[in-house]
Amino acid sequence: MEKILDAATGLFEKYGFDKVSVDEIAERANTSKATLYKYFESKDNLYLEVLKRVMVYFIDEYEKVIHGSCDFKCKLTQLIKLKIKECRCTKKYDVTNMYQFLNHEQLDKMNKLTDLFHTQGREEGYIDETLSDEDLYDYLEIVIYGIIHKYGYNYSDCINEHKIELIIHLVYDGLLKR
Repeated sequence: MEKILDAATGLFEKYGFDKVSVDEIAERANTSKATLYKYFESKDNLYLEVLKRVMVYFIDEYEKVIHGSCDFKCKLTQLIKLKIKECRCTKKYDVTNMYQFLNHEQLDKMNKLTDLFHTQGREEGYIDETLSDEDLYDYLEIVIYGIIHKYGYNYSDCINEHKIELIIHLVYDGLLKR
């Protein structure tokens, strides 16, 4: 089953759902169509499992960052980069909301990770105590989607590490000279 998921993940990511056949997935996985259909009743079901798998990967990556040892500012930088990577991936899979594929337990885990992150930011004095978690989430989404809007989903081809760091600096300090 893992070989089938690996093959499907690679093909769907590269070519998209519509341009990949079950025959191609079975061939890449070194298995038969019958075996593929034994585990996944349809191409749609296989695609759904691939999407879930991709989101679990990102949840695990978010968890590594949030439980990491660096300060809030460092984590925010890492999380913004990771979120942009997730958005690029989402675009490849032609899905606007990957979170719809998560189960209740996974969504709860994401919410707890977000709470931990916001708590750390408040404790370290980076986040204004009057801002709600929803305000913070909205702000970060605006920043991330602003970067994507400006530079496109292939932002890594036209935006370098220095530019990302400059954008992060503006996120923290704004435009005002202090």
